[in-house]
Amino acid sequence: MAFLLPLMKEAWQFAKKFVFDPPKNLAAAIWRGVALWMITTSFAVGWIFTQNPSVVRVFTGSDKGSEIDDLITDVDGSTQIENLINDFIYRHQPTRFAFVARVSTVGVKLLWSNQDASHWPTSVEGIMSSNMKPVIGHLIFDSCWSGSLDGSDSKWIFCGISDSDKNYGYLVSSWPPESGHGDKNCAAELKALAQRISEILF
Repeated sequence: MAFLLPLMKEAWQFAKKFVFDPPKNLAAAIWRGVALWMITTSFAVGWIFTQNPSVVRVFTGSDKGSEIDDLITDVDGSTQIENLINDFIYRHQPTRFAFVARVSTVGVKLLWSNQDASHWPTSVEGIMSSNMKPVIGHLIFDSCWSGSLDGSDSKWIFCGISDSDKNYGYLVSSWPPESGHGDKNCAAELKALAQRISEILF
């Protein structure tokens, strides 16, 4: 601890000089003002986040229910959706399948999956993975996206659950390359499934 004392004294001397000594010119005054503003803002933001962790959830949506959750209140509607998903999985046998809701700009919530999805190459719970950025645009404007997410040959297909101007979530499926699935027929049927679920919800 003894070696910290000289450093602390130096830091204190620098802080006193920085705050109380008059700046030598206009540029130094502007730089000092900006630096003080940035330091003050950083401390304020840090204090807000440590004292009010719930603020973080505004951005991640981690404690919020999804709009899809709110919409799936009708027992008949939820049963229809479950039957449609089970029928798709039975016919096409995807390795991975999930129904994912968006709860904020970057927050997602897993509603249902056919296996543990915690190690998928894209997050379906919590904060959305960065590899979803190019996908989301397709889900809003083109309904579906297909391609490789993890650098392997596995085929991934995402289809959006959307109304005319907003994406509320998506269906995601993947197949190993040797299975022969993940073709245009599977993509068309996943798109039709997403559209049918959108019709039930909206």
